[in-house]
Amino acid sequence: MLYHYGTLDKASPRPLRRQAELAIYLLTPGFSQAYHRHALAVSDTTVAKYLAWSRDLVAGDASVSDRVSANVASITAEDGLAFAQLRGSAHLPWWSRLAIAEFRHRLNNTVEVARLFNCSRRTVQLALKTLPSSYDFLTGERRLSATQKAPAGMWSKRS
Repeated sequence: MLYHYGTLDKASPRPLRRQAELAIYLLTPGFSQAYHRHALAVSDTTVAKYLAWSRDLVAGDASVSDRVSANVASITAEDGLAFAQLRGSAHLPWWSRLAIAEFRHRLNNTVEVARLFNCSRRTVQLALKTLPSSYDFLTGERRLSATQKAPAGMWSKRS
């Protein structure tokens, strides 16, 4: 990953400063706010403030969004493993779920993959068998199920 703001380094995270590298890291899709809170060792409020600042920065500088796209393209399965090992009690980042599939193919052992990613075997199985359908992690858009898409009152009438 090109821009990880020191979170993947062995040392503790760097102090937060309003830099483009931090904005690129925060705007990379697939991470929860809880993940950022744990990885950066700051509060939810601080993460929210820096996320808002990052979005404002993108509005004023189009090159930041290009660098976010480059950051997304540079994420590897090994990065996904590092994200999972760093996450603490936060949900697995989306990139870690993709990496689970890659490592399952490499190792061919669900138990070993679960141990590597600090998760349960069930989490590994779910990452392999199900795709999230209610939320698109790359665009941030909510997806509706077939039932939710049907307008109210459009149920089939009984005879």
